[in-house]
Amino acid sequence: MKLGYVGLGKMGFGMVELMLEKGHQVVAYNRHKEVIAEIEKKGAKGTESYETLVSSLPKPRTIWLMVSHQAVDEVIGKLLPLIEKGDTIIDGGNSPYKESIRRAKELEAKGIDFLDAGVSGGPGGARSGACIMVGGREEVFKRYEPLLRDITVPNGYRYMGPSGAGHFVKMVH
Repeated sequence: MKLGYVGLGKMGFGMVELMLEKGHQVVAYNRHKEVIAEIEKKGAKGTESYETLVSSLPKPRTIWLMVSHQAVDEVIGKLLPLIEKGDTIIDGGNSPYKESIRRAKELEAKGIDFLDAGVSGGPGGARSGACIMVGGREEVFKRYEPLLRDITVPNGYRYMGPSGAGHFVKMVH
């Protein structure tokens, strides 16, 4: 799978490394150029703009966000003019579940698929296999099962229910 990835902090950098090792192609964006240079050494295509990130992906596009929950709306706002109906955004951060419900409704009204994916395991899990709890439409979840299987410990991912459920279960966890 070829996907875009926004946010190369402690969790994001390790997850991208694991995705690359599992054969996925990643176009990565981060605010800091030195982090982009480091992930390029691992095999990702680095980019310094959302425009390049989006234009580097095949349609329908998949973009995984691994940013703080406070930054999710800002990042989505920058992506929206660049993405199209049928594209997917996956919020892998630990956003409040009510915010995930709202985001899903707003994006789905524009034809954009949305999954909320609570990631558990810290930087070590992100690097070697995390546990991921996913909320959203089940048919969208099923489309991403091969990716989820690749980046989690054995049997370490589950579909939790409608939008918000993934982040709700992560919160309870």
